[in-house]
Amino acid sequence: MSGKNQHFIPQFLQRGFSISELNGKAFANNVKSKRKKEDQIWVFESGRKPYLTNVRNKGAERFFYGLENSALDTSITKAEHQYAKLVNRLRTHTSDALVHEPVIPELVVHLFVRTKNLRNSIKDASQLCIDMVQNNLRESSDFENFIIKYLDENPDFFEKEIKDKFTLSQQKAIRQYISDHPHIISQFLRNSISELHPIMLNSLEFVQSELPDMIKEAHIKSLSDSIAPQERVEKLRSLRWSVNIAPIGSYILGDAGSLHITSENRYEALLTAENNFNFDNVLLPISSQHLLIGSIDSQIGKLDMEAVNEASAATSQEFFIASQKTEREVKYAQQIGTNNSILSDEKLFRLESEIRKEWFSN
Repeated sequence: MSGKNQHFIPQFLQRGFSISELNGKAFANNVKSKRKKEDQIWVFESGRKPYLTNVRNKGAERFFYGLENSALDTSITKAEHQYAKLVNRLRTHTSDALVHEPVIPELVVHLFVRTKNLRNSIKDASQLCIDMVQNNLRESSDFENFIIKYLDENPDFFEKEIKDKFTLSQQKAIRQYISDHPHIISQFLRNSISELHPIMLNSLEFVQSELPDMIKEAHIKSLSDSIAPQERVEKLRSLRWSVNIAPIGSYILGDAGSLHITSENRYEALLTAENNFNFDNVLLPISSQHLLIGSIDSQIGKLDMEAVNEASAATSQEFFIASQKTEREVKYAQQIGTNNSILSDEKLFRLESEIRKEWFSN
């Protein structure tokens, strides 16, 4: 990964979804052709015709993790050697098998936390929250309700300000003045609200404009602290891991990566879970014929391959990759982005209702 073009979906993972032939012609059996064959993938994006490209060109962005040869860039590149060896070992299985590889939880967490899908999802969710606040502060009366609510929740606000900013003698004089003029606080609030309201709206607009850079910096800092947060890794150690084998070309790889099956038997991205990374199961396609499965039980039950692929497409924000282009993959492409938000419509409605009730209602 080291360099300017930094992969948020590593090349070693993408190679498991490379094509077996190009334009109906098998590649010649030589080293150069084999490498070219391994590196070619089909890319499916929403609203665009499928196309072939090299794994070097997909799942990557210029300086996604910061400057070339930065400490983080170097750390991820070094870790990829270990992860690539692990994935290649898992791909050698030719039949369903339990696997005992202690690094698997670390691999799954790492692939989850490094993605552009995660970064963009956090940015989009933050944007939605800012939009909610903006909409609820649009009118000065709403802003006034917000200030009143805040002061009700923080009755010592003025007292703290007085203590922090004035000497003891000044504090005494201010308290006496307020006591002699009981309406001074309400008058101060009315004047302040009219002045602060446009400032607040402008501040929110500024935060909006800076949000992409702020989220990127926060993501890079988080990864710099750990490329596989140990707390999340430990939560996956209780799972038993196995490899499920299907015919070549069966699985696709979405830009969200891992999935899980909910208690309602829905296939969703790890990102959308409300369980603080406590999963009964995890699914990760590692090649077009290998599905890595983590489960509390030794058996996860009968897997619906179509449901896995449909979820891989639906939870993708921008694209998925595959080893072939058939009507099946073209159909999956129509579902890209249909289930990729941290906040569902139901969660958004609930959140906005709570914000409105908590801070803006009379």
